Amino acid sequence: MAYKSPGVMRFLQIEWHNHERARNAWDIERAEMKAKIAKQEGEVRSSKKINEQLERQIKMLEMALRNERSKARDKASAEPRASGDTKMINGPDVPPEKTSKLEKRTTRGSVTSMGEVLTNSQHQSFLAILFSRH
Repeated sequence: MAYKSPGVMRFLQIEWHNHERARNAWDIERAEMKAKIAKQEGEVRSSKKINEQLERQIKMLEMALRNERSKARDKASAEPRASGDTKMINGPDVPPEKTSKLEKRTTRGSVTSMGEVLTNSQHQSFLAILFSRH
């Protein structure tokens, strides 16, 4: 079977077009993968930044909690109490039976873990502590 020139040319053209089509598909797929990789790398960078920010906030919160606990511990050790006294320190004019009602109200004052009543003027909010460090 002899090959003729027009048949060979047609075969080469078809193969060339198939090759070009495959190369174009590969180029498109490559560009899509590069875009996908860039997007995912950006997501990783933003996740790392958020993670670092959250870790800093956790450290600040832990430090604020340690400071508050040490203040409460220092204040509790500074106030002498009778050894047989089991009653909570409720403040000057708050009877013990009203302590649970007072703990539910946060607009008028706060109750510390030691049972002491702090008015809003004495109470430092977390945000005040947080922004006083900067």
